[in-house]
Amino acid sequence: MKRTGRTLMFLFMAFGVYSCFFPASVFAAESANSWRETYDPIMKWVNFGILLFVILKYAGPPLANFLRSQGREIERDLARIEQEKNDVMDQLQTAQQFLDESEVRIAELKERILEEGRKRRQDIIQQADEESQLMMDSVTQRAQGYFQEAKIQLQHELLDEAMNRALEILPNVMTSDDRQKMVNDYVSQLYVGGKTF
Repeated sequence: MKRTGRTLMFLFMAFGVYSCFFPASVFAAESANSWRETYDPIMKWVNFGILLFVILKYAGPPLANFLRSQGREIERDLARIEQEKNDVMDQLQTAQQFLDESEVRIAELKERILEEGRKRRQDIIQQADEESQLMMDSVTQRAQGYFQEAKIQLQHELLDEAMNRALEILPNVMTSDDRQKMVNDYVSQLYVGGKTF
């Protein structure tokens, strides 16, 4: 039923538009009568009035309802789109806030890592200094030990050499009185020290 009404309405509208723009083809052939010249514009207005009445009567409420429903649908779409826009803006704001917080956390983490690196480097340098000092002390002690051993060995060698030279030279230079004096000095030292054999 609605489809027939729409089709009929469309036909009336098409006929009205056609008769307004092409009046000669709507009516029968014109003659030169004067009454026809007056009759044609009046009939055009009457036809237009009838068409307007039919459109307003039958097509007006459905057309108004259609336009209202389209308006409500557009309003719903706009409200939905606005809500989606607000949701997206909220998500964008949340993401931006998260990004800002992440940048702050990354900066703090970077600073903490750098500080730990500086501290670790300082610890390594200090440990290396301590180890090098221990190594230097150890090398110094070893060198002193080698030097002390070499000194003692040199003293022994010098003493042996001096003894050998003395044994070579003294028998020729020492007299029997010198020998007796040495024995007496030795014996007296033994009694002074409180030792007796």
